[in-house]
Amino acid sequence: MRADVGRVEAITASAGGWIASENVDSQGDALFADITVRVPAAELDGVMGQVAELGTVTWRSVGTEDVTAQGIDLDARIEALRTSITRLEELLAQAASTKDLIDIEGELTTRQAELDSLVAQRAALSEAVAMSTLSVSLTPAAEAAEWTAPGFLAGLQSGWNVFVALLAGLVTMAGFVLPFLAALVVIAIPVGVIILILRRRARG
Repeated sequence: MRADVGRVEAITASAGGWIASENVDSQGDALFADITVRVPAAELDGVMGQVAELGTVTWRSVGTEDVTAQGIDLDARIEALRTSITRLEELLAQAASTKDLIDIEGELTTRQAELDSLVAQRAALSEAVAMSTLSVSLTPAAEAAEWTAPGFLAGLQSGWNVFVALLAGLVTMAGFVLPFLAALVVIAIPVGVIILILRRRARG
């Protein structure tokens, strides 16, 4: 398993990507790994193909996020801020008093800070579009349980076990019924004698 983790790291590095997060957990002798990698979008298919060769792929999910609208919005806000900063710079050059100069410089500083923030967000967004995220989970393969086809001796043993179980059941049933039979005999004999005497008297 550790060799597979190293292989994923090597595949990612060779594609020009990096490991975003990695978690390796051990349960007894088994190791489980969850790895998130960032690779160039153009290399994603190749990386997925190489990772799939490490074992059997049981589940795959590729997600993409459409950031086009977000990028257009950031571009518009950046352009508006640049226009506003240019206008403030013109006003700063034309400031007629110290108060106007201070007010314009303060506003200019605020707008410039906002512009820098938006430019950084746009750069990060471009990076997100250029790179793709791939999550890899590595689990040990389940070992197939050994199975032996039943032969003659196994069948004979199974039949003997069934016969013994049936015989034990019959013996148990006999033990259960025997007391009732004994009681029935004890009751039936006097009744039979009485019936026989009554019949003889009826004939006489």
